[in-house]
Amino acid sequence: MDASCGAPAWQRAAGLRIALTCAKDVVRRTARIPAAAMPRKSRAAIEAEDFRPPVRLVESSPLPVDPPAHLSESMRRWWLDVAGAYILQPHHQHLLQCACEAWDRKTEAAEILRAEGLVITTARGAVQPHPCVEIERSSRAAFMRSLRELDLDIELPSENWKPPPALRSNRRR
Repeated sequence: MDASCGAPAWQRAAGLRIALTCAKDVVRRTARIPAAAMPRKSRAAIEAEDFRPPVRLVESSPLPVDPPAHLSESMRRWWLDVAGAYILQPHHQHLLQCACEAWDRKTEAAEILRAEGLVITTARGAVQPHPCVEIERSSRAAFMRSLRELDLDIELPSENWKPPPALRSNRRR
């Protein structure tokens, strides 16, 4: 970049190139599209064409509301509760399946963590977090995202779930 472009000396010294900073570069790189390149059609010609929209709206037939067989018993019950309370389109059923699978994965990882502990010792003696810690965390996040996408207004799936204790205010009194 030459000095006439107005770039600071440190940019010129470092060899940094800033695209389209010079007015002459802008003029040089701007191309005019010739009018002949895009022919115009009259209103009559447009109306005479056989116009078909790219997407047709059709009535969707809902998929079967039976829960997948690989889900846990509590998730199958929750699936049936949700399917009975809401009219689910096919994409909602896929989101519901993702939510149920994420919850099952989270509970499985939590059971492993209860049995084996939160940390593991490597072959060299280093203490590391158990891999199931990340599995549980990511599965919980996936479940919450699926719930948010479904926009359900019902109870969480677990019977023993309790809300966290109320936090005291940070404000000084």
